[in-house]
Amino acid sequence: MNAEKPIHTKKHGRKAKSLFRAGLDKLQQVLGHIHEWLDELARLVDLLFEPRLTLGS
Repeated sequence: MNAEKPIHTKKHGRKAKSLFRAGLDKLQQVLGHIHEWLDELARLVDLLFEPRLTLGS
């Protein structure tokens, strides 16, 4: 897993983003790429059920 970057603190002492906003942005990023994860999962499941050749049968 990637190391998370801390939220930048501005000169006046407040954070550049709220923790809620940072979490919402991360959630949008993950959900925006969910189709890629589902495609990869489907390929892996297909590999599990792929017929295998057996030698000596």
